[in-house]
Amino acid sequence: MSVQLQSDSSSWKHATMDIPQGVNIERIEESISLLRQFVTAVEIEPVIDVLEALKLDPDNSSLVVQLADEFTDIGPLQGQVLTYAPYIGILVSNNSLGVFADM
Repeated sequence: MSVQLQSDSSSWKHATMDIPQGVNIERIEESISLLRQFVTAVEIEPVIDVLEALKLDPDNSSLVVQLADEFTDIGPLQGQVLTYAPYIGILVSNNSLGVFADM
């Protein structure tokens, strides 16, 4: 796996990243279902939208990066999202570490 980050003054931007083989589509579907059932905040819709796209295109590395960005953007709602969709935490933490386990 290769992850390259480029610095833009004080912020970091993702340049490229190889997506792991084995993104678990069933866990993504489960995450979407539980989030829709138990988290009613409209602020999480961008996270669900990226999950839907990742379900259809699990080899698209930019979607994992986008998921990490959208997850960061929801701020305090992260706890609720992780309660019902812990798989997002695995994807996001692996993205930030540059390490992917067999998911």
